[in-house]
Amino acid sequence: MAGSELEELRALLTALAGTIRQAKPLPMSASVRINRAEVLAILERAKTLIPASEQPDEIAAPGVADTLAQARQHADEIRAAARKQAETLLEHTDSVTAANERARELEAAGKARADALVRGAQEYCDKALAQLEDSLHQILTQVNSGRQVLARQLHEHAAQTDESDERTP
Repeated sequence: MAGSELEELRALLTALAGTIRQAKPLPMSASVRINRAEVLAILERAKTLIPASEQPDEIAAPGVADTLAQARQHADEIRAAARKQAETLLEHTDSVTAANERARELEAAGKARADALVRGAQEYCDKALAQLEDSLHQILTQVNSGRQVLARQLHEHAAQTDESDERTP
């Protein structure tokens, strides 16, 4: 293999490693999204640079093992972070559910207390108005009695005045 072919092979393998490193990860997965056609084109070009007699079944590229180890480690970190986030969301969901339930309980208790206060206020007002009504009836009875007394006295006084006018020549 000539020096320029070796350099081109190294450049192709470097490009392949770069494509894999820059590939976007799939959500909740250790897999990445790569352009299949681009990667296959790089590999096919690399194969053409290696003489047929030197091509093993699998071509070992320098740094691939390290890259795979780093990718696996990164994938494990992503999975761990996703698990932690899922647990946090689950706890948050449980907290929100408990808080909503407590809010409903407090709202029901507050409504019951408000209803009891309104009922108590209405009963108090009804009793106060009933007492006022009784008092007004008593006062009205006294007023009527007083008017009757005054009317009788006025009638008696008028009768006395008429008699005295008849007696006076």
